[in-house]
Amino acid sequence: YHLSLATVLAGLGQSPEAAAHYTLALQFDPTLTQAYNNLGNLLSQENRHSEAIPLYKKALQLNPKMTLAHYNLGNTLQHMGDYENALYYYQKGLDCLPDNDIANMIKVQLALAQPAIPGSQAQINQARTRTVLLLKELLAAKAQFAANQAFNSANFFFAYQGMNNRDLQQVLAKFWLITCPELRPRELPWEIYPRRGERIQLGICSSLLHQHTIGKLYQGLIDHLDRHRFEVWL
Repeated sequence: YHLSLATVLAGLGQSPEAAAHYTLALQFDPTLTQAYNNLGNLLSQENRHSEAIPLYKKALQLNPKMTLAHYNLGNTLQHMGDYENALYYYQKGLDCLPDNDIANMIKVQLALAQPAIPGSQAQINQARTRTVLLLKELLAAKAQFAANQAFNSANFFFAYQGMNNRDLQQVLAKFWLITCPELRPRELPWEIYPRRGERIQLGICSSLLHQHTIGKLYQGLIDHLDRHRFEVWL
């Protein structure tokens, strides 16, 4: 009962209530791997990564072949900048279940994972080579992703590697255009453009706007957008 209710509450965005019911479910049955994994996800979404890690590891202790727990633990470690251990758990997830939709998501994470602080040029080269090989493998497998699938890594760190990124960015662009058709640019119907005298609606959405350097850097830009021209939503 508590596990099912917690899952529903989490889907409705009621994270505190969901966490409470996952905890109750584990009190009744401390072997519920799904409860450990899902509770870890809730904590990780709140950037409470150090609290989420033991929950994922407990799920894996109970079920070493739980692919989702390997995947989520890898994501959390990547968020924390623990690059090598993130790669380890991504690979463990692939070893458990090498060929399905979850495996494809893990491969994307592996492809995009880059060291936050590279130890050497060789490590950078190895990571970039892995990026190209895995993306080409996914293209060959005709993998498909939905636009609302949230991936943990982006091509953020490429800009800090001191290399020419043009070819790599072209590979990435081709990858997303083919594997996620929803992202393809399309001409918007004229009806949605603002009529004369109406403000342009501008939405800015990012988890990094709160308590993050990016939020502080963009604050001035957002504050100085002309509210007579733009209706701004954050």
